[in-house]
Amino acid sequence: MSTDNRLLAGRCIGISISESEDLPAIGLDARAVNDFTVDICRRLIALGACVVLGHDWRAGGIMESVTKFALAYRGEHGKPSHPLIQNVLAAPDMPGLSEDERKELQSYVVTRSVTWAPEIRTENSESEISQYSKSFHPGSESRAANLFAMRYELAKRCDIRLVIGGRILGHQGKVPGLIEEAWLTMESGKPVLCSTGLGGVAERIVDPSRNEELPWVSHAMDMFRKLDRFRGRSGRDALCIPSNSLSTGALIAQMVKVLRFREDASLGDMPSFLTEE
Repeated sequence: MSTDNRLLAGRCIGISISESEDLPAIGLDARAVNDFTVDICRRLIALGACVVLGHDWRAGGIMESVTKFALAYRGEHGKPSHPLIQNVLAAPDMPGLSEDERKELQSYVVTRSVTWAPEIRTENSESEISQYSKSFHPGSESRAANLFAMRYELAKRCDIRLVIGGRILGHQGKVPGLIEEAWLTMESGKPVLCSTGLGGVAERIVDPSRNEELPWVSHAMDMFRKLDRFRGRSGRDALCIPSNSLSTGALIAQMVKVLRFREDASLGDMPSFLTEE
């Protein structure tokens, strides 16, 4: 039995944070977004959580910085009871760790590169996920299919997802990645805390009326329509939870409260201030 009494001990928190086209208007840049992402990952790990990331590996990037923190954690706290970081990539992307480094860090960092597999359809034969996945034709669209498989795996691994920012245009998959990640998480019955603080995709998930001004292709608009049935849920059943905060402390506190109210019926229904912007 675990004796870890930290607020998020044993929780897996999905992180979907990336730059958006709205950054210049906010007075921020890509480096500020990276620093924010690394900071919130560090704080979540310190509270006992495992962070679940789909970020790729690059020099000076988020995965490198978060892994360095895991190494520092190892020196201060010893071997953890669960991995501190789960990183899932879309093939052919691979983690920036040698085989020796992966073995050395396996108690702290778990990495996996995934490809599209038909099992995604059979595992979800009665859900919207199966229907949506039929639009992929691996081979001619292998990158989009592998990205979808990665996001599906990320959704399976997390208990709650934090979505902030996200580019509206220039995506590699069928739709912007943060839309797929948010939808797959909600479709799996798990809540998504969606902050509008960096604009971008996250703002349009919360306020779909903004999509009318965008040159979306049809399947992207279909994805937003799929999110409609989650926006209307309230109380303990709320899955799309808006926020306008960029305070790491406030966002983490909201995630902690949402998880507690969803799982402990004795606390009563979830207060509206947790599920309304």
